[in-house]
Amino acid sequence: MNAAAHASLAPTGLASAMLNEAQHRHLSVVLQIAEERLLNLQRQLSGNAPAAKLLEMENDLTETERAFVVEKISELLRLIAGLSDRFSVTARSRSLRHGLDATLSITWADLQDVKGRALRSYGETDPRLGEHLDPLVDSIADGLLEICRVIDTGGSDESGKE
Repeated sequence: MNAAAHASLAPTGLASAMLNEAQHRHLSVVLQIAEERLLNLQRQLSGNAPAAKLLEMENDLTETERAFVVEKISELLRLIAGLSDRFSVTARSRSLRHGLDATLSITWADLQDVKGRALRSYGETDPRLGEHLDPLVDSIADGLLEICRVIDTGGSDESGKE
């Protein structure tokens, strides 16, 4: 958005008064999600994303494209900040504990779907598959549950360790 477009926007108080509560909440959520996604993209472009064994991010952008995207994301984050100020959108606090619990629970459920018996829905399986695959999948799933137990108890596990 250019300077002329910014100047034509209503002042903060008036802009905020243009929205009812539901509209304001929806605007807030969409801006928060957009900001989060742009920040994730910014991390990926900066090379600060954690390395993964099973997901390779192939940098297929030219240096010119990458520079453009980096600058454009910065510009968009500034626009989001300005829009949030103008419409009195405040930061939302999100619990890391609840986010971890939700993500780990979903991942645990997804892992149950790759056990030998569950894979039968994708076609015939080798009869030995379960005995070789399931214990390994269970080890990962058990590790997720262990994390959930610790975060569900507020930071201490059953052994009393902090």
